[in-house]
Amino acid sequence: MSQKGNIVILVPGAGGWEVWSGPATGPYALVEATEMTHAGDLNSVPHGDVLMFFPVRSVISAPFRGATSDEELFDDLATMHIERLGLRPDEDAGQLVDSFVVSRGEEETRILTVVLRPPGEGDLPPRSPKEFDLSARAMPLPENSVALWREFGGWVFAIGGPGGALNYAQMSSCTEPLPDDSVAGDVGLALTQLALQGMSVDLQRVVVWADADVPGQAVALERAFPGLVKIEDRPPFRVPTPRSRLLPEDVRAARRERAGRQRRIALAAVALFAFLGLVGWLAFGLWQDMAKAKKLAADAAKMRPVAEAFTEHSKKWDELGPVVDVGQGPVELLFQCVRQIPANSGLRLQTAELSSDEAGGRIKQIRLVGEAPEPGPIQKFSLALTRSNRLSMFQWELPPPAQTNKGTWSFTYTGVRQDLVSP
Repeated sequence: MSQKGNIVILVPGAGGWEVWSGPATGPYALVEATEMTHAGDLNSVPHGDVLMFFPVRSVISAPFRGATSDEELFDDLATMHIERLGLRPDEDAGQLVDSFVVSRGEEETRILTVVLRPPGEGDLPPRSPKEFDLSARAMPLPENSVALWREFGGWVFAIGGPGGALNYAQMSSCTEPLPDDSVAGDVGLALTQLALQGMSVDLQRVVVWADADVPGQAVALERAFPGLVKIEDRPPFRVPTPRSRLLPEDVRAARRERAGRQRRIALAAVALFAFLGLVGWLAFGLWQDMAKAKKLAADAAKMRPVAEAFTEHSKKWDELGPVVDVGQGPVELLFQCVRQIPANSGLRLQTAELSSDEAGGRIKQIRLVGEAPEPGPIQKFSLALTRSNRLSMFQWELPPPAQTNKGTWSFTYTGVRQDLVSP
């Protein structure tokens, strides 16, 4: 049980959610290590203010360089950056975007912007947390390093910049006891992309946080980063500063309020219609009185504003589709497109545009513009797009790449959902 004044911390562990407790400044003691991967199943969270760390799989990292050191401009720069990437979430979804300073210069600042996917059913615990943050910020990263650890059975990694500041974080598809070649490729691609953005990392360490009883060595990482790889126990986590501003509970509370309002209006409308139907049947069967029939018509007219209000509320609820329906989220689709980029190929996306249909708010078209040093990576990328199960609903137009004046090769690919195209 949590003592009075202690905080409760929910952290994604290697197999499931971990529950820790302790004073706000630490240290923290493990209360329970579960196998549950959905926070909604945590029904025995101790009393106290809850701080929840979202797993790496729940966020997209979007680092960039801002040509200013004025902190008042950071939020505007971050908003412009994620809008260029097509990652800005719906404003009604709460505070799902936050930015953290990686390093400062006299005339520029390196900033990590993170975009949180709208929490789905079961992603939040039954008792609403007071604060939210990211699991990658809970780990004390070594300076100029890559750290890898397991969350919910899969490997994730974070890149630490100057002073160990979080520079980038990403999940992988590897579920092996130790990171394999696919993880090494993901790490290499992330470091390359940072270098292309002018945010290169002077890599000094690659640390794998694994249990002491895990046999073997991280052979795949050692091949990719010879002499830099070490396997260590996961260090004690910390409550990071500055604190995160992420607050998805806004959308969760709004969904509960709107759902309750809709149910109340629906029940009132059904009860009124049933009552009027019963009165009409009795009036027709017993008295057949035209005067009473007119009265029933007048009563029905009085009900019209209620029915119109119910229709208006239903329309507003439908407009929330992109928030409450994870399948309509542009962040997931863009993430799947980026995953198809061949590792260490030099291919990069310049523009990613997503268009939705007017009726349901579903993504009906993806337009990708990018370039690569050679046409080979572009062809591999186009083949990966057509073979991806997560993008199988799109039919892709894949014209041949064209050589630019700079000697590079450019491409423009368009994917269209045929089920959303008007006949």
